[in-house]
Amino acid sequence: MNATAENILNVTLLEPRQKHPTIFAEFDKLHEGESLILHNDHDPKPLYYQLIGERGNIFIWEYQEQGPEWWKVKISKRRMSDSDETLGEIAAKDLRKAEVFKKYGLDFSCEGKKTVKEVCAEKGLDVTKIEQELQQLDKA
Repeated sequence: MNATAENILNVTLLEPRQKHPTIFAEFDKLHEGESLILHNDHDPKPLYYQLIGERGNIFIWEYQEQGPEWWKVKISKRRMSDSDETLGEIAAKDLRKAEVFKKYGLDFSCEGKKTVKEVCAEKGLDVTKIEQELQQLDKA
């Protein structure tokens, strides 16, 4: 199964055992800066953790719709020139984001040289939720 011209991959049409292998195959075909939209009937958050574990921090995960019936996630392959900013860099650029860090107990001064993903992994926090809040501030 291939993604459509709009690069939408509807995994609800696949057998369960084919879903993750198909998503990984489609993601691997993407060039830097390209995206695919994943359409699913449940939150694909476990896929996020599998992608991070197997491919590393080479993608951007952005929810476009979050249930209750359908989930749509835009998964973009990072450009290699895009490096992850640290908590300190993010907070220095936008003080509103520092408030998000405070809300979750993320110390952007002491942990300021670490990325959001690194700190969330250390503290057992839901990185997708925090990244989503940070992305909402970019849209505001």
